Amino acid sequence: MRIALAQLACVEGDTRHNLETARQAVDEAARLKTDCVVLPELHLTGFVAPDRLPHVAEAWPGHTLAGLIERAASRRMGLCTSFVEAAEDGSVSNTAVLAGPDGRILSTYRKTHLFDAERRLYTPGNELAEPVDFLGAATGLLVCYDVEFPEAARILALAGAERILIPSANMAPWGPRHRVFVTARALENHLFVAYCNRCGEGPGMTYCGGSVIIDPMGEVLCEAGAEEAVICAEIDMDVLTKSTEVFDYRLERRPDLYDQLGS
Repeated sequence: MRIALAQLACVEGDTRHNLETARQAVDEAARLKTDCVVLPELHLTGFVAPDRLPHVAEAWPGHTLAGLIERAASRRMGLCTSFVEAAEDGSVSNTAVLAGPDGRILSTYRKTHLFDAERRLYTPGNELAEPVDFLGAATGLLVCYDVEFPEAARILALAGAERILIPSANMAPWGPRHRVFVTARALENHLFVAYCNRCGEGPGMTYCGGSVIIDPMGEVLCEAGAEEAVICAEIDMDVLTKSTEVFDYRLERRPDLYDQLGS
């Protein structure tokens, strides 16, 4: 299986522009003969001001996102990103979606860990999404800040996840931290992590890029710099077995010692 990461800049609130750049990225991923493309967090809208949220939010499944999924499916590719989902009660969530190469929605996940000002704008999800079978491997979803919490990835791993896809919009100066977290999540859980981060400028922020795919041995399979790029890597599932030949962190945990973590 080949996974592409479409590291893109976006324009806050300009859905038409952002959709067009996403379409071009899907086409480039198809030229690279990939099976799935991951886009950054909230790429279609960016992070808009509170008064603009109702204008960019879309009720599930989101017609703009649905059109992008259809484009990927027409090229026999799966797609993962997140979008601003509007609920009937007027609240909005940062919702990740994984669609298969036939366009069918396989998994949805509402971001559970909200960073800084996000807490005033979005309603957090209350559960992690169970890993789903995606092109022959159990695949889980996280979004950006979620990766900084080891419990989230560990729960997915204990539920059988072999890959985690992470749309992200991480900004300076936090780029080096995310690189550490992404690598740690892959190593400590014996799984692949595909992390696609936004790049470019936003209002008062510089987004870091640095999108990367890490294998269960902690090896970098592909990596982007700070500029826009579509990169890809082959996922060799045999590495999963290799990573547990000597030890397996998941099996060798001592939950009896961890009660003090509490809630």
